[in-house]
Order: sequence, then C-alpha cells, then structure tokens
Amino acid sequence: MTEPQRRQKILIVDEDLGFVLWLGQILAELGHQGLPAFSWDEADSNTRRLKFSVDVVICNPYLTGTADRLAALAQVNQPLRVVLAEDPAFEAPSSMAGYATLSKPTGSEHISHQDWLVKVEQALADAVPYGQNAKRGRAS
Repeated sequence: MTEPQRRQKILIVDEDLGFVLWLGQILAELGHQGLPAFSWDEADSNTRRLKFSVDVVICNPYLTGTADRLAALAQVNQPLRVVLAEDPAFEAPSSMAGYATLSKPTGSEHISHQDWLVKVEQALADAVPYGQNAKRGRAS
C-alpha cells in the first residue's frame, strides 16, 4: 500500500456504528483523518465544534436530508468530494447518481482487510467534487 500524497480529512456519515468505526480505522491506516457521525445533525455539530474542514464525505445516501446536507457542506468546504456508502440491496436515490461508491459489505460476505484497504483507496481516487457527478465510479 502506498502512502497517500496528502492526509485528507474525511467525514463519515452512516447510522451503522460498526461500519463507521471500521471505516475510520481503514482510513487511519491509509493515512487519512476520519470524523465519524451517525446522523447529519451529529455531523454538523461535530464539524463545527471541532472546526473540521472536510475534503471528502463518505456517506449513506439513504439517510434523510443527504442531498441538502451535502450541498450545505459544499458551500463551506470546496472542493468537497463525495463517496456514497451504498447498500448493495438498494439503488441510490437518483439525485445521488454519478458519485463514487463504496458498496457496504453484507452480513454473509467475507471481508478481507487488504481488499478493503484497496477498495477504500480506489473510492477516494474516484471521488468527484460535489455537483460534478456526471461520471459514475464504483468500488464494489
């Protein structure tokens, strides 16, 4: 695994505690700083309180208010890049189409730590700035 060129600040927003904490660990191993949040309200509170400027958001596109919250974050964190943490059983909302994706593991799926390091690194490389989601990148 190569060292990232720049330590990125990454906001992780998902209601799945295990996934958020595990993804934070993966990001730390890749040399990035992750800030976990289990809702958009918590994400807003944490980023303000910690004065955390966000380079990338990895978020659950099914959370209520995701499109509006991404737009608000993009106003103060430019360029804000987006990765959607998708549940493979559901299709992302059409308003979220075109962003890089990271398919969340299913309960029955064997998860190789090394494979996930590569998947997360690829999703970050595929992430496009908010509002420029014409090309779909997929890290399944």
